[in-house]
Amino acid sequence: RLYSYVRQRAYTSKARNKLYYHSGTHAMTVVAVTKDYEMYTTHHLMTSKLEVLTGCHKVRKWMKMHEDYLFIMHSPYWQ
Repeated sequence: RLYSYVRQRAYTSKARNKLYYHSGTHAMTVVAVTKDYEMYTTHHLMTSKLEVLTGCHKVRKWMKMHEDYLFIMHSPYWQ
């Protein structure tokens, strides 16, 4: 339910922000939306925005370095 809620909020925002923060009763969820991917992360409520952004940036860099192993990027396909 939380995934559906934050995804809807991130996409229906009039500003169409790249980052959407949702602070619930138990955790903070951050959605980063780009043209290539969506990243959903969940953090402790006491985590600062700087720590969240730094962590997301590190994950994004790691994913970029290992994208050939994580995703099927250049696979032939059949129609």
